[in-house]
Amino acid sequence: MDQYLHLRDYIKELQRSNPNTTVRVLTGNEDPNAEAVQFKRIYICLGGLKQGFKELGRDLIGVDGAFMKAPAHGQLLTAVGIDSNNGIYPLAYAMVEQENYNAWCWFLNCLRDDLELDRTSNFTFMSDRQKGLIHAVEKVFPCVEHRFWRALSDVLLNNMCEVLNKCLLEARDKPIITALEYVREYLMRRIIVVKVKLSKADGHLTPTATKLFESIKEDASQYTVILGGDDQYQVSGPHNDQCAVDLGAKTCACRKWELTGMPCKHAVAALNNMALHSENIQAVNGSALWEKATGQTTLLPPIRVACAGRPKKNRRKGMDENDSMVKNGKLSRLGKTLTCGNCRGDGHNKRTCTAGKSGNDGASGSKNGAGSKKRKKDTNVATGTNV
Repeated sequence: MDQYLHLRDYIKELQRSNPNTTVRVLTGNEDPNAEAVQFKRIYICLGGLKQGFKELGRDLIGVDGAFMKAPAHGQLLTAVGIDSNNGIYPLAYAMVEQENYNAWCWFLNCLRDDLELDRTSNFTFMSDRQKGLIHAVEKVFPCVEHRFWRALSDVLLNNMCEVLNKCLLEARDKPIITALEYVREYLMRRIIVVKVKLSKADGHLTPTATKLFESIKEDASQYTVILGGDDQYQVSGPHNDQCAVDLGAKTCACRKWELTGMPCKHAVAALNNMALHSENIQAVNGSALWEKATGQTTLLPPIRVACAGRPKKNRRKGMDENDSMVKNGKLSRLGKTLTCGNCRGDGHNKRTCTAGKSGNDGASGSKNGAGSKKRKKDTNVATGTNV
């Protein structure tokens, strides 16, 4: 318990080393003149994480709580967003006495001030249906959309805060400062790992975003688009799926564009339609219909300047062209496979074909023998000799 005595020193060092970091401590004694006060809650939002979340521009936050063990006790509350690779993006964390309506209201108010939001902000919160949290979200952010884990969502199907809580499991049984340092060091290592992974990605998108966008483009090809004017489109597809898309505001009725930061299939279909119906090059009349230009000087052809050397008449051949490929004005058959006209086999012609060669030799011998007999008979007749 001695670490509570040094907690304010830790907070001062944390804010010194991490500019723009927000730390709020709530005590149980409201007397400002008291020599000692009892610790109740602490909220931390590191400056780097705060700025990074604002740059992501994804209006989705998951919130959840996890039990702390001895000696700290209480609950660990976390707020998690989604990074550009669809991984978790830890945003803020707090240690409170218990997970209830008052603790959640305090945590969400701190988060609202850090993100510079107001009561009418159109964020989407995801949680595990904890009763105190449901009423706290309605109180602090009455205009937000509140979804629940395990509900149908194209962003995540599981509790993304549970992923973070699992990674912070070893911090739950440590003293207050040790536990807070465990969380900070984990977040520190995670940022480096993510940066190294993204540095190896090909192209402008992250690996996960690249695969996801290819799937989105394939789905978008099944949708039809009707232009409504001023960047407004009606996009219709299979299963009675129809949404209004505003390309100027980068919004879609399905809200996936706002939640994920990536154009949904409806938006991609609208973008494809816009590209097909962009400004065209107009037709031009022939010279017989041209209007005569008046009041302008006459244009004369430029003075011709002779180039050095004799002009070439033949076309310049490419690197892949070869004179040996042409013989007597005909294209050479070099490199082509020969087909025999006799047996239809490959690799030889009719002249060198060996198929049926023995049979042909026998026929030729019989034919030659018959011819020899005929010549002998003709000779005997000429000499008057009977055979």
